Amino acid sequence: MGTTTMGVKLDDATRERIKSAATRIDRT
Repeated sequence: MGTTTMGVKLDDATRERIKSAATRIDRT
């Protein structure tokens, strides 16, 4: 369970970061 939670949390963080980067690039 620990590994799954970590993976999901990492995925969520990575997804948010990618979304933020994509928005920033789109704005630029």
